[in-house]
Amino acid sequence: MQNLSDIPSVACSDKSANRSRWRWLGAAVVFAVIWASFFLIGQRTPLVLDDYYALYRNPGIPFFELRFEDAQRIESFSDVVVSARNVYRHWTGRFFWTVLAQSLLMADKIWFDCMNACVAVAVVWLLCRHIAGTGVVHVWLLVLVTGLFWLCAPAPGLTFFMVTVATTYLWMSCLLLLFLLPYRQVLDAAVCDGVAHRPFLGLALFLAGGVVCNSSENTGGALLLLVIVMGIARRRQGARVPFWMIAGGVGCAVGLVLLLLAPGTMVRLAIESRTHASVMQGIALVTGHLFHTIPALVSAVGALAYLGARQEPTRRDAETLCAWLYAGAGIAAAYALAFSPYVPARAFFGPFIFLLCSAGILVRRS
Repeated sequence: MQNLSDIPSVACSDKSANRSRWRWLGAAVVFAVIWASFFLIGQRTPLVLDDYYALYRNPGIPFFELRFEDAQRIESFSDVVVSARNVYRHWTGRFFWTVLAQSLLMADKIWFDCMNACVAVAVVWLLCRHIAGTGVVHVWLLVLVTGLFWLCAPAPGLTFFMVTVATTYLWMSCLLLLFLLPYRQVLDAAVCDGVAHRPFLGLALFLAGGVVCNSSENTGGALLLLVIVMGIARRRQGARVPFWMIAGGVGCAVGLVLLLLAPGTMVRLAIESRTHASVMQGIALVTGHLFHTIPALVSAVGALAYLGARQEPTRRDAETLCAWLYAGAGIAAAYALAFSPYVPARAFFGPFIFLLCSAGILVRRS
């Protein structure tokens, strides 16, 4: 016969299990909607702009000088490697992402659309994990992040569905968030001690950091800065900075140097004209771009940060620190574009990811 004193605990356990089941069911529905929407829109999106250039092997000339009648269609992975090497020398330092995009374009586009939809689901889930930290990801948070992801993303037609751009920005963001996840967890006050001491993470984060920072000059620089500041924050918590945190930072630095000092980057700087005459004009241009491209997100982060600053110091915990760090990385990634000769809207995708993490944490803590 069951002890009467055990009945409340059994009831609570059943209630918790039911909540967990409903939470997973709600998450499955949200993920299915994201996957289906990305896949169906992707299927209706043709190859455009740079996608056509990526179908052909670069013979060793600047990107826009390629003549289709003289170009050789890519037919094997060796063609991809040769083309990416030539692009690295004559147009851009994004070697890994050039290889990825041209490899995907060898297959039927339906395969890219399937994988792209999976990447979009992974990005939304990783955003929620960064926002929740070691806490529970509730369905309302998934819905909120999904809505902001769709409504606030800069140049979504390009960054979500154009093969050569989506791989550089959407897919890069997936790897960036995955790379940063252990950094986010180790700063959480509730994290167990074991997370800080995993030596096998060192090599993985070194490679991931190098690939991520090889994708975008402004986002790569901001990520390197964020990793350094997170290491300092870890030290100020009175804890030892583990080897994998240092290895990840070194990987970021290597990837960023390979991008910035690539021969193709120098060629591109010489060809593309500046859209502003001075750094101050560049700052004004970036500010205008921020409030034109992602106005709701920038305003929300500013308002929530102001409200968070008015809280009692005892309420400012590790999660609030992470929110400030993500916001700082987003602003740094955005204003790094003041030094760029060309400022397209898609370049704000990295700042958008950082600011979305910051806004989500601040909303969850408010």
